[in-house]
Amino acid sequence: ALDRLCGRPDALGLAVSGGSDSLAMLELASRWAKARGVRLVCATVDHGLRPEAAEEARGVARLSAARGVDHQTLVWRPDPERRVSQATARLARHRLLAQWARAQGLSMLALGHTADDRIETFLMRLSAGSGWRGLAGPAPRAPSPAWPEGDGLTLVRPVLGESRRTLRHALTRAGLAWTDDPSNADPRFLRVRARARCAALSDPARAAALSIMDRLLRLRAAMDGAARRALEQAALTDHRLRLPREALEALG
Repeated sequence: ALDRLCGRPDALGLAVSGGSDSLAMLELASRWAKARGVRLVCATVDHGLRPEAAEEARGVARLSAARGVDHQTLVWRPDPERRVSQATARLARHRLLAQWARAQGLSMLALGHTADDRIETFLMRLSAGSGWRGLAGPAPRAPSPAWPEGDGLTLVRPVLGESRRTLRHALTRAGLAWTDDPSNADPRFLRVRARARCAALSDPARAAALSIMDRLLRLRAAMDGAARRALEQAALTDHRLRLPREALEALG
């Protein structure tokens, strides 16, 4: 997956939290990078929301060092007077990681999202009435959502095709332990409720959801490509974007 997503970069960044998904990605990526001569660097975001977070980041640092991977802990301290939502923490995490990637001279950052994350996203967006574009879910390659910090940074998700259960079995066989964030079991959060629904799905239902998402991802990629080709024919004059009628009509 890393060969397909990344090619042969000089360096690759990894976002590793200490949970099972990102730890499995660290283990796989370190072997891949060693075989191909790619420099790996790793970052862990400490949100400061739990007292255990700092020690968990140090644990990731120790694992990274044992694999010859440079590690840095990025610290974010939210406003203590305001309630922090998972969406707020997620955006703060992306901004910190994008700033770190830029400082490291990276153009590519790997995230440990899995097939379970895809299905959870599908269920969340389905319940919110999302259209087909949203239901396509996370892509294997995508631009960073942080702006302007993430300008020019590509996110890759090398374990997106694997289930969390498969990755945890691999870690157990390797004798590696992971941490579980207690917030991942708090039903107040929409993502946690979606995770519980995902865990209750049968294997055929999971496969059906992933198949739908695969088709929607291909549709989204095709439409984005057509829009990009049309925009290449556009001209910007006097702060107005002018698109030939023929290019617009060809979009369908």
